[in-house]
Amino acid sequence: MEKYSPEKASQNRIKDAESIEYAGNGTYLLVDEADSAMYVYQLSQNLDVRSVRKIETDLFENARNRGIEGIAWMAGRNELYFAKERKPVMLYRTQSDGGLTHFSEIVPLDDLIKNLDVDDISALHIHGEHLLILSDESRSLTEIDLNGNVLRRMSLTQGENGLEEDIPQPEGVSMDKAGNIYIMSEPNLFYRFEKVSTGR
Repeated sequence: MEKYSPEKASQNRIKDAESIEYAGNGTYLLVDEADSAMYVYQLSQNLDVRSVRKIETDLFENARNRGIEGIAWMAGRNELYFAKERKPVMLYRTQSDGGLTHFSEIVPLDDLIKNLDVDDISALHIHGEHLLILSDESRSLTEIDLNGNVLRRMSLTQGENGLEEDIPQPEGVSMDKAGNIYIMSEPNLFYRFEKVSTGR
């Protein structure tokens, strides 16, 4: 699953960046859809960027812009989740040794998305031990647990959740500790959804 050469680390260049995830200790994971690979970078306090390694999945050789689209890091379990965009939608998991040095075998998570009704996956985000799945074509954000149970589904269309028009092309999602949701969309749009207190 993993191919790495220290001599070639400085040559790692991302051609079609799709996702970025912070893994702690100044370490970032980035996805390149062009070659269906994940890259590990470290950012120092002086903002010096160092390319650490390239992780090749060898899963989507003929994907043609339908490769890895979303990535999410579950720190408490040292687990890395990533998605195949569409045709078909897929979700995978691998586990790190904690230092992002070695990764276990990639496991397809068919049972985890068996109840997921979306046409594509454009981004992932981990919140606690729940997974948020953003879909561009379905204009939705779905939250599932690690058993594949759908906990909630949020529409990103006009008239729903305070939206005056559809979110045109949702590509990124995050959630803060207070439960507020942030969605990035092309062309250069940023949305913030506040969690409403029920008073309970």
